Amino acid sequence: SSVPPPFVRSLESAFHRMSTLTSSPLPTSPTSNGGPWSFLFSKKGILASTLPGVNLTVRGDSIMPLPPLQVFQTVINVFSKEKYDNQMSTGSRLTTYNPHTFVDYLKFKPVWPTSSRDFVNIVSWKVEEGVITIVAVEFKDDLMCPKIRGNVRGECLIG
Repeated sequence: SSVPPPFVRSLESAFHRMSTLTSSPLPTSPTSNGGPWSFLFSKKGILASTLPGVNLTVRGDSIMPLPPLQVFQTVINVFSKEKYDNQMSTGSRLTTYNPHTFVDYLKFKPVWPTSSRDFVNIVSWKVEEGVITIVAVEFKDDLMCPKIRGNVRGECLIG
């Protein structure tokens, strides 16, 4: 089926923003220049930085000793997320618009003193010039997935 027009625009904007966010290298230490990024930490092979601004933006870069296809299939498979994310409670695919675009529901365990968080995201991916880009943005459709009492509905600006 076809992706609803408001979500097409939202995804196009997310792909553009993701391209902008990942176009510059991260700083490798607190004193190195990372363009707009500020060094956060380097631990266990992950280089993490944050982008100053209104919305919390964190980026982590790492080289993974795995085939790219395996990483890609793991990231887009909402059903396997529970196996590697111990904060994940449940995940489900609510609808599939096409092989590249779908809506996922994710519920995370509560961490005291907060309530469980859940997210409804429209996820899409594409390949350009040999680079796979995956984006997730908030899916605002409470009819497809009504808010659940006791959960706090999280907002994903871009993931």
